[in-house]
Amino acid sequence: MRLDRLFVEHELPAGIEALRRLDNERRYRVTTAEGEHIYSAIEESSACGRCCLGRHRDWDFHLVEQRPATDRREVLRIARSRRCESCFFPCCLQEMSVYDSASGELLGTLAQNWNALRPSFSVRDAYGEPVLGLKGPLHLRCCGPRELDFIINSTGKQQSSVGVITKKWSSDLARSFFKDGQSIGIGFPVDLDVKIKAVLLGACFLIDFMYFEDNDNGRRRNNHRSCS
Repeated sequence: MRLDRLFVEHELPAGIEALRRLDNERRYRVTTAEGEHIYSAIEESSACGRCCLGRHRDWDFHLVEQRPATDRREVLRIARSRRCESCFFPCCLQEMSVYDSASGELLGTLAQNWNALRPSFSVRDAYGEPVLGLKGPLHLRCCGPRELDFIINSTGKQQSSVGVITKKWSSDLARSFFKDGQSIGIGFPVDLDVKIKAVLLGACFLIDFMYFEDNDNGRRRNNHRSCS
């Protein structure tokens, strides 16, 4: 399948189930631009980590093909180690690795670069060589705005934009396209190495945890109140 756009939607429970699942693993749907549900992503983490560490917890996401239940196959494992965050100190920076589930092969990694003003990441291949960069808007890290655009750049002296990871919910138009902020859209070159596409897909989960975990938890609590 030749893909240049994907959407990652955080599946939120409703009503009383939302309250029950405040500390449960996250689940995501991965769809094409045409709305075809192609993967389900299921978090694996400890209950202690979810309750005590929140968005700083370590986790694995298992990406499963959306096939008939008797024929579903796990294709990717996305692993994030336990990390904290700081606007001003270059310690415990975020790291994430993506593996082929069938072979256990490392496909690539995402490593955070320290930057006091804006989020910055390096997309690396299996040998640790940077192949792409990710840069967010200024002051996002500390201010937590309601709109997010990460520009995917080529490496080298002549950097150029080759794609974007975006999550917006501030306008009615954005809500209609991004399902009230629960979807992250990602666009990349159709001929990009599939291993690097997998790393960029994993970046969507990490970005959602780093910058939108608190918003989503608040939305779940509000959903419960409105249904009480």
